[in-house]
Amino acid sequence: MVSNAEEPDQESDDASAEQSSAEPSSDSSLSASVGAGARAVAGLSASGLGQSALSQVRADVASGAVVSGALAKAQADIASGALTAGAIAQAEAALASGAALQGALSRAQAAIFESGVMQASIAKLEAAIAAGQFRTRSSAEETPSSYSDEMKSAASYFSHTEKRIGSLQELHASVAQLTSKNPSLRFVWRGVRDASWGLHSGLFLELMKLNEVVPPKDQPSGPQPYPNEHQMIETEASMLEIARTDWRMDDGSPLELLARMQHYGAPTRLIDVTKNPYIGAWFATEASEDTDHIDGRLFAIATASPIAGATTPKQADTPTRNLTINGQPFWFGLSTPEAREDYQWGTGSRRRIWVPPAYDPRIVAQNAAFILDGVPLTSRRVAPYFKINTESNYWKRSDLLAASSIYAKMYNPERRAQANKIQLVPTFSWRVSPEAKDEIRSALEAVFGYTRATIYPDIGALSSHLRSEFASFATPLEAG
Repeated sequence: MVSNAEEPDQESDDASAEQSSAEPSSDSSLSASVGAGARAVAGLSASGLGQSALSQVRADVASGAVVSGALAKAQADIASGALTAGAIAQAEAALASGAALQGALSRAQAAIFESGVMQASIAKLEAAIAAGQFRTRSSAEETPSSYSDEMKSAASYFSHTEKRIGSLQELHASVAQLTSKNPSLRFVWRGVRDASWGLHSGLFLELMKLNEVVPPKDQPSGPQPYPNEHQMIETEASMLEIARTDWRMDDGSPLELLARMQHYGAPTRLIDVTKNPYIGAWFATEASEDTDHIDGRLFAIATASPIAGATTPKQADTPTRNLTINGQPFWFGLSTPEAREDYQWGTGSRRRIWVPPAYDPRIVAQNAAFILDGVPLTSRRVAPYFKINTESNYWKRSDLLAASSIYAKMYNPERRAQANKIQLVPTFSWRVSPEAKDEIRSALEAVFGYTRATIYPDIGALSSHLRSEFASFATPLEAG
């Protein structure tokens, strides 16, 4: 599901798509709007949680300037369709992650009574919600689909917006052009040796094999069982349980444990990226007999949505403390599509970029980071942003997942990315020709000192290199 039409500096296609009803959320503070508070109360009522949890949510309703008409405004928000039953998960996640401090809750609790929002009024609102008097937003669609006729491989998804790098000079020019055209964006970079490879996490790829997903190149006729968020979470939970119980690795953050597991080859949802475009280019041109003769690909993934009029990038790194709740990854608590949409998990409107502690030399050497996001939530509301061409036909869910395990809204890297109504974060890509690979690789080694030894400066990489290159340096037995 990607827009393949070349986009002008002022993007028009996105303007016709439906406005998102999801509320933006923040790692630093819980939304203080009455509408968000009303949705949280509704979610609490539906969940059957106790009075103490309700008091905490009421405090969030009043965490801003609550006026005497707050209840009426909340009812209006609910009646307008902004209500989601899963918003309580967002509220709980933000609170438990440290986004709302105990002192703020105490002040909010006092403010709610000073504002005139009384117990009886809230009880009346809860009763109306429980009786089904208010309409909720419909769930995002996760139904498997077949492939579009246009989908032949992940490269089909990227082809209409990608540009080509045919030399070292074109690499320099491409990076400079992208950053100058988009001064308000920060980027992380990912290089792959084969341009037909998608933007997938290792866990997603392994679950594709387990589910026996047939790739588009084999032209299957029916819906394809791509992994969904529930399957991802269940598998991650099992992996963490095995690590903590059987291997007794229970003394640190689950995110750091997942990062270490990935480092040694275990499949996780973490997608490796770098903050250095030239290290990304090194991975796209990395020497390999299997791929030296074919195109590679370099991705530039923005870390936030474009901001109209902004000229400086927005910081996007997510602290480790904001990624866990009660010793578990925060997304384990987002059990419904509605909850994930409320928390911008799998919506494509938020990039959580996590820079792990330097527990391994590779983290520093590669200027490494990880992208954390959920499996894309696809829906009719989002589809118009992902046209196959200029006509009104869109990439299907299986097309999107064959190309990427996270939302990838593709843009022409020679054009300025424009904001869109649902705040999809831009992604760009270039094909790197086989002729350019050797030139770029040689220059990166000569100028920057990027070699396998410096990119992988650990004993594991050394051992792998010695095994694979043994015949080139081993001393043969002398005759006689």
